Amino acid sequence: MEKRIEKIEIDKLFGRFDYCINLAEHENSISIITAPNGYGKSTILKIVSSFASGDYYYFIREKFGSIRFHLSNEETVEIIHVEDDHENNQVTIRSGSNQTKIKDPFGGQDGDGRSFVVERAFPFLTRIGPRTWRHDRTGEVFDRFDILNRYGDHPVFRRSIKRDEWLENIRGSLRVFSIPTNRLKFEEDLSVRGLTAAKSSLMVGAIAIEIKEKMQFAIRNQFEEGRKKETNFPTRLMESLKGEIAPTREAIIESIKSVQAYEERYGRLGLVPHTGTTKQLNVHAESTENAGMLVLKTYLDDIREKFSLLEDLAQRLDVFCSSINGLIAFKTIETSADEGIVVKVVDGNQDSLPLSVLSSGEQHLIVLIGKLIFNTKKGSLVLIDEPEISFHPEWQEKFLSILEEIRKLNDFTVLVATHSPILIGDRWSSVIELAEQHRSAGEQACLGA
Repeated sequence: MEKRIEKIEIDKLFGRFDYCINLAEHENSISIITAPNGYGKSTILKIVSSFASGDYYYFIREKFGSIRFHLSNEETVEIIHVEDDHENNQVTIRSGSNQTKIKDPFGGQDGDGRSFVVERAFPFLTRIGPRTWRHDRTGEVFDRFDILNRYGDHPVFRRSIKRDEWLENIRGSLRVFSIPTNRLKFEEDLSVRGLTAAKSSLMVGAIAIEIKEKMQFAIRNQFEEGRKKETNFPTRLMESLKGEIAPTREAIIESIKSVQAYEERYGRLGLVPHTGTTKQLNVHAESTENAGMLVLKTYLDDIREKFSLLEDLAQRLDVFCSSINGLIAFKTIETSADEGIVVKVVDGNQDSLPLSVLSSGEQHLIVLIGKLIFNTKKGSLVLIDEPEISFHPEWQEKFLSILEEIRKLNDFTVLVATHSPILIGDRWSSVIELAEQHRSAGEQACLGA
């Protein structure tokens, strides 16, 4: 059974802050956390995503008193350091009578327990000290906490986690999707995580590939369903000629207009060719008698049913294109089953531009909106860290309206962390001000907690 995180309580984050993030109190399902730097906005998102993804090692290294996730089934999961947890470099997770401890895979405080595993699992890391490594390609230096932060979901570490069934059942019931600040490029070494990297290192290129694959899958599916209908079309046609009452000419003309509108829209989105094949139907509607009207009705019903298979994706492509084209200047984007995303200059020639020439702001926009539309699922909690990155103030003003349109399409809830009052606009009723909660630490921050 799917569950939702309705409230997050954090005591003594960084040894200082007590917070309550109540996701259930905002009617529009968009909650916004804001505060000056250093109050832990991004850390709160990381806490939620780490728990939902099973990155329990994160809680060993983060400094806090306790974290409580209140779920939609009135269940509470608490993450806490108790008794000798600090001494043994571990963390306790409990819910009701269930409890488990997650231990540092490197061992105790000295961290030497499994250091040898690093070189074996990650050959691009070179040991430069007893508990430090250097990335051969980027030059970054990691300690064991950095290793767990970057590569903690690698199988070599995941095998070290005691997978208690009760905890995995809870985690598996949650749908959380995180969009971090580093949106433009893939992280290094995706292959070591057991993930498949797209051919392009640019995330905008990966979004284009994903859109192309979704379009091609939908088109193939529609073609296969069309072939099935073709095989029994004669039988269905003969049955309609025997028993059905012929539709009026006006009804057929309206049906043709509806099919032509679908064809025009799907052609604009790249889901069907720009052939205008349904235009010829206007002539038939004017000259056909009763039997012909039944033939046209059966044919048009088939077309509408085939088009309906594309409608779900068409809605997403429509929102994707309209959202981006409503913001970017001098360029326009289209979707294509061959390229995924096609960028052209407004009033210029019809040659497409490579995605790599887009500005960082344009790439951020496409990646952010693309992930929201094509990667989120119904019932998810979507975490967005600083959506205003590289956004012009005008884009910031319009982003939450776009987010609301996408949210209605995919039916998710949202937790946004932002610095930008411009982005918040007039939605202060949806804001959770962390600095205000800290200043009110002596009061009860969460009524009914």
